[in-house]
Amino acid sequence: MKIFLLLFSAFILLGCTSEKIKSEEKEERKEGFWFSTGLRTNTAKSEIPLEEVLSGGPKKDGIPALSFPNFLPLSETHFLEKEDLGILVQINDEQKFYPYKILYWHEIVNDSLGQKNIAVTFCPLCGSALVFDAIVEGEIETFGVSGKLWQSNLLMYDQKTESLWSQIQGRAVIGDRMGTELTILPSDILSFEEIQSYFPEAQILSDKTGFSRSYDRSPYGNYEENETIMFPINNEDASYHPKELFVLVNIVNSQGKNLSLGFQHSRLISGETGILNTEGRTITATRNENGTISVQDSSGEIIPHYM
Repeated sequence: MKIFLLLFSAFILLGCTSEKIKSEEKEERKEGFWFSTGLRTNTAKSEIPLEEVLSGGPKKDGIPALSFPNFLPLSETHFLEKEDLGILVQINDEQKFYPYKILYWHEIVNDSLGQKNIAVTFCPLCGSALVFDAIVEGEIETFGVSGKLWQSNLLMYDQKTESLWSQIQGRAVIGDRMGTELTILPSDILSFEEIQSYFPEAQILSDKTGFSRSYDRSPYGNYEENETIMFPINNEDASYHPKELFVLVNIVNSQGKNLSLGFQHSRLISGETGILNTEGRTITATRNENGTISVQDSSGEIIPHYM
């Protein structure tokens, strides 16, 4: 009987030890997964499943954000073709144009405009272009490219805490700043020809970045046009081409819940007016004569939009 009890106790102890070892190995694997990338993100705080966070290939800063960007006047900009697209930002009568040719290779530009610190962001995998106020918790924040993706979208990191931010949500989803949201600033996607015609005073982000990159080509080939989705996403809708671009606005409903409303970009630039009725509000999107998009509600309030 004693021998049985000793063996049984040893079996239980061995089982507990085995489970402990497995648990420790799992934690080590998880930590190794993150620390091998150079990230110091506190993964104990996460509002998304960590298993859905994937490596895009490059490690932290493998795609280098621009933090000391140079700009050119329109008259000295010779590396762009008329059809080249980019992000136009206008603040306090100042205008800057950030060409996709540069953003394909850097994805984030930490900059200032109209006495405001901003983060200009672009994810080539989903065509999402958003500009944020770079003030976080009362201080200027600098963002970098983590090399991680969630829902085929760029995860940015902040320099102070290395929390990871969903670019398309403008929200910290992993790390000490989990749940913190960035303020979206108005921006537009225009061609260089439209900049030349309607915004001759705009400063153009220079291709003299200090990095050796082939700015005359996209590293993603024809990914913007084909139907391939390189990284998995949870929600798909066969109603549209997988790469269909939308102009989005965020509103808060009467229950305090955030809603996103979308207007097909191709229809807006063809001259159609987009109208959506929700929560007793009529939201209207139109294309202006200078190529920019305006979104407003029935009271005339302008709502910041993004691509």
